[in-house]
Amino acid sequence: MHFAKSLKNFLITKNNGLYFVCRIILIVFKREFIMKKTKSTFERVMADPKQKKAFEKEYANFLLSELLLDAMTQQEISVRALSRASGISTSVIQNLRAMQPVNITLKTLNALLSTLGYELVARKGRHCVNLSTTTSVSSVHAGA
Repeated sequence: MHFAKSLKNFLITKNNGLYFVCRIILIVFKREFIMKKTKSTFERVMADPKQKKAFEKEYANFLLSELLLDAMTQQEISVRALSRASGISTSVIQNLRAMQPVNITLKTLNALLSTLGYELVARKGRHCVNLSTTTSVSSVHAGA
């Protein structure tokens, strides 16, 4: 920007026609290089389909980890106490909390979440299926 001010001051003292031409050049320069919005790192990563898929997978793990950590903190329950109450091993719980790779079943996830007072639900539009029931899957409508 210092260069632009110096050039402007130089041209003001010179011929008005030359000043007008250079002024247009400076306006174009600003629009093309200075004012042009660059993409953030996140926007660049999300533009690549492979990186976007990897991010979405990791983000789901992050959300589950945060949900587990938050629920355990709010209820003041330890990993061992949650393990005893849910019947899930402490290593699985610790790995979920630390976002370590763990293959868990729907039954395992349901046991953890129901112990912490959550329901596992599948939702499509207004149709909602409670997956937390232990005997059978029931279907209810949202708001009913």
